Amino acid sequence: ATVFPSRLTSIVANMESLETTNVTSSTGSSFYNSRNSLKEADLYLPNLTSGNYMFYRCRSLTSWDIPLPKLTTGSSMFSYCSGLRSWNIKLPKLSNGNYMFSGCSSLTSFTSDLSSLTSGNYMFSYCSGLRSWDIPLPELISGKSMFYNCSGLRSFTSDLSSLTSGDGMFQSCNGLTSWDIPLDNLTKGYLMFSGCRSLTSWDIPLPKLTDGEQMFDGCSGLTSFTSDLSSLENGYYMFNRCSGLTSFTSDLSSLIKENGMFQGCSGLTEFNANMPKITDGRLMFSSKPLTNFTSDLSSLTDGSYMFSGCSSLTSFASNLPSLTDGYSMFDGCSSLTNVTYFDLSDSSKLTVDSMVNIINALVDRSGTTSYKLTLGATNLAKLSEEQKAIATNKNWVLS
Repeated sequence: ATVFPSRLTSIVANMESLETTNVTSSTGSSFYNSRNSLKEADLYLPNLTSGNYMFYRCRSLTSWDIPLPKLTTGSSMFSYCSGLRSWNIKLPKLSNGNYMFSGCSSLTSFTSDLSSLTSGNYMFSYCSGLRSWDIPLPELISGKSMFYNCSGLRSFTSDLSSLTSGDGMFQSCNGLTSWDIPLDNLTKGYLMFSGCRSLTSWDIPLPKLTDGEQMFDGCSGLTSFTSDLSSLENGYYMFNRCSGLTSFTSDLSSLIKENGMFQGCSGLTEFNANMPKITDGRLMFSSKPLTNFTSDLSSLTDGSYMFSGCSSLTSFASNLPSLTDGYSMFDGCSSLTNVTYFDLSDSSKLTVDSMVNIINALVDRSGTTSYKLTLGATNLAKLSEEQKAIATNKNWVLS
């Protein structure tokens, strides 16, 4: 690696022969010993392909106007150049920009050609001065934490047609208010928009997303969500702390893991999605202001506390053939008035309170055709004759 003397304030050099810095760590940076003093660089770098760590932590460097026509790898090249204010150099060959401008907190304007970029992990993280983005990224595959903590970012327009991994890409971009860019190939969205509390709605399909863990965690301004999530398998804490979310419409036909998916969604009143593969729904909608619930829960085995405390729930319609543990599933559902027929004979762990809530919710069939509620011998044995009579007096047959 080429290393220059200490405490340089400026440098003029023809570096035509330099192709790579051959640096793999920050302390091997070409200008590491001048990181607090270098203010100007006038270099000729026509053949540079790898500039890893070249100007790492050169805090006094304020501008750059040197062409980099062959640069393919720029990992941490200008990382923590906190004085750098603007960029207007094309990077047409750059494929790896990991950490390239990370920590450039004074960077307010960025214009470039990034048409070859495939990996932009942490590329602009902590660039809090960046206000907008309108550069296409057609080849970007991995954008992990690319704009992490760009708290000043207000608008984002780009081509993300190749993006598959967006883990943490816009995490803590709390100024981002809207999103209208297709994400048709995104498969991983872990923490992608977490903390984007100014984001108000979402209607972009996510047909290939399989991992949505904490994707919208803390998006407290999000009020409605309508999307295709037909491939989603992992929904762990996906909408955690989305306190403003009132309406959710989607296809959750592949969802297996939901733990905490809607935790903290204290305003959720409308839910429209089938969940035929989910097995564990513990606490999923606990204490939510849901008014009605219709879904396919054919694989649900554990529904403990699933709707407990949903005092506004008036209607419930679902099939529960696989339910084995419904402990306190409907406890506190004092407004439940309409329950569509289902078989609970395999749900041996249902509490008396849960069953009484269900029985109280049965529609009065007096004077018309009787309906049957199958509880099974184990559950029937838990009920008193008075409790059973509530159902039979409504022309329901318990079996």
